[in-house]
Amino acid sequence: MDKNAITGLLLIGAILLGWQLWMSPNEQELEAQKAAQDSIALVQQQISEEEQSKAIQNKQAELKLADSIMSMPDSAKQAYLAEEYGSMAPSMVGNTTIYEIENEYIHAEINSKGGYIQKLELKDYKTYDSLPVEVINGDSTKFNLKINAGDNTYNTSDLYFDVVKSTASSIVLQAKSLNSNEYVQVTYNLEPESHFVDYGFQSTLKNTANLVVLDWKEAALTKEKSYTQEKSKSTGYYKYFDENPDYLSERSSDDVELEKKTQWVSFKQQFFAVSLISNDGFNAGSKYAITSPDSKHGPYTKSVEASLNTPLNNGSTNLRIYAGPLKFNLVKTFDLGLEKQIDLGWGFFRWISRFLIIPVFDLLDGWGMHYGLIILIMTVLIKLLLSPITYKTYLSSAKMKALKPEIEEINEKYKGKEGSDMQKQQDIMALYSKTGVNPLAGCVPMLIQFPFLIAMFRFFPASIELRGQSFLWADDLSSYDTLFQLPFEIPFYGDHVSGFTLAMAISTFFYTKNNNSQMAMGSTNGMQAQQMKIMTYMMPLMLLVFFNSYSAGLSLYYFTANIITITQQWAVKKFIINEDKIHQQIQDNKNKPKKKGKFQQRLEQMQQMQEQQNRQTRRKK
Repeated sequence: MDKNAITGLLLIGAILLGWQLWMSPNEQELEAQKAAQDSIALVQQQISEEEQSKAIQNKQAELKLADSIMSMPDSAKQAYLAEEYGSMAPSMVGNTTIYEIENEYIHAEINSKGGYIQKLELKDYKTYDSLPVEVINGDSTKFNLKINAGDNTYNTSDLYFDVVKSTASSIVLQAKSLNSNEYVQVTYNLEPESHFVDYGFQSTLKNTANLVVLDWKEAALTKEKSYTQEKSKSTGYYKYFDENPDYLSERSSDDVELEKKTQWVSFKQQFFAVSLISNDGFNAGSKYAITSPDSKHGPYTKSVEASLNTPLNNGSTNLRIYAGPLKFNLVKTFDLGLEKQIDLGWGFFRWISRFLIIPVFDLLDGWGMHYGLIILIMTVLIKLLLSPITYKTYLSSAKMKALKPEIEEINEKYKGKEGSDMQKQQDIMALYSKTGVNPLAGCVPMLIQFPFLIAMFRFFPASIELRGQSFLWADDLSSYDTLFQLPFEIPFYGDHVSGFTLAMAISTFFYTKNNNSQMAMGSTNGMQAQQMKIMTYMMPLMLLVFFNSYSAGLSLYYFTANIITITQQWAVKKFIINEDKIHQQIQDNKNKPKKKGKFQQRLEQMQQMQEQQNRQTRRKK
């Protein structure tokens, strides 16, 4: 970097520093901001305390009412309940009991008050803090069906259910009515060796409408190392029949009114999902919303809320609930489109991941290799696949380098001459034409490599296989690695130093510097050359900041890819490409007659026709 570049960077730094100092608030402004924040915090605390107080009072009132009802004589109690709650009066009071069912992958707790799953743990996964992964948590979940029965409306969340039948992996619960032939029944069955829960609802209440409204609320507990990444990858998905899934905003709170019959709605988290699937579909007019809290840390990332119009068939409906990992090859077998929730990119990028990257990854994974080693081997295989492109890129750079002295001569010829830029460019293009060198030949191979870079950028952060897998100092390849923990947080950078990101940035610097040295810098003017030199330093710096909190597996891949590319370029230059022969070939091309291509012939014809029209126009004048 020359003196001018250093001076420019220093000036930019000074301007940024001065701007930051100028915009910084003074002591009075800081005190005012602190007072405002303290006031807001006090108000929020008061509101929270009031809400908690109201909740406690309501709960105490409910318990007091329940105790007074239970203390009544049987005849008086039945009369009171029948008048107050209708035919479902017997199920309006009772004792809360927790029932447990499980299979090989799931452990679920069913609450008799409401007959809903209050907790669902995945046995084969742990959080970053080594706690059980709870995809459904009792403190943040609601699963209520609103039932219309004549003049009365019942909520299953108000009913107490008794066990009718149970096994280790299934349970049938029933809320009784005053009439022996009327009841509300819910069934849960855990499919063997599966993350699916079969849910059945049946009501024999008279005058029951042809649908129930399913109110579903769920908040996701923090499970991963990076709260920011986990939150940004969580949102709500939904799928109409015979259409691709759609999703709500990942960046902010969002909602939608479903316009068609909906096959499923899903609360997609970074690596897990809770999906409600209906064979008959949820009716149009159902509503679905995602809420994103303002907090930067847990305990919850986002929450969903749905009001689903669920049709009944003879008073019954059945749902399948998927509560498990978003593992591509697993959810793809369900043939429900749930795999579309895994962010592998769009279009061609997704195809590369699906038909190239994932099969290779699964093949190596099937051999029982360490995941860090799998990433290294995948990098080598992909770079070998792209090695012809690397060769073409270097060959183009070598040709441009051979022309550099002649391009510099053209630049020197027109140096200081005003209005000569067009003529200079024409002379340079004529030189390219004579020598058979295509200045864009190096760009096309780089564009071919670009989809692979984007596909890998999407693949690593979305791969649950890397979750919790360690390599060297990284304890989780799906999240950032921490080489050093900083005692403070740097804006846009974080409070840690990612070792793999640092290695990637350094290798990018040498890779970019090596590329620039191979280019014919004389073909650009001084300003462009200066900008390219600055980017040699700025690009690694930007990558260092951007990738510091990203997947360690991705940074490891990019670092390894840079090292392999630099090695390939060295090998091509040392053993394959002879720059002296390339230079001689270029000189020989000047003496060969050039066959005009069809495009060039048509262009010349159009120019001749235009000149002829111009001459005719001048003659008429």
